[in-house]
Amino acid sequence: MFLGVESASAVRLDYLGRTHLPLHNRSAIAVCKDHGITPSFNFMLFDPDCSLDDIDATLDLAEQHLDLP
Repeated sequence: MFLGVESASAVRLDYLGRTHLPLHNRSAIAVCKDHGITPSFNFMLFDPDCSLDDIDATLDLAEQHLDLP
């Protein structure tokens, strides 16, 4: 299942016009896995106003899910 995760930074999600929070991303991934569904998602790492902390948060989330496409 493809999820619109986009970022692990609340600031970047807001910038992208998303209404979900990073905790919703983690929850959606966990629920999928709990039900035998393999989630897939992309990240939008860079935009003109992103910070290194924003990038680090998203890379941390990616590292937690290296088993996923």
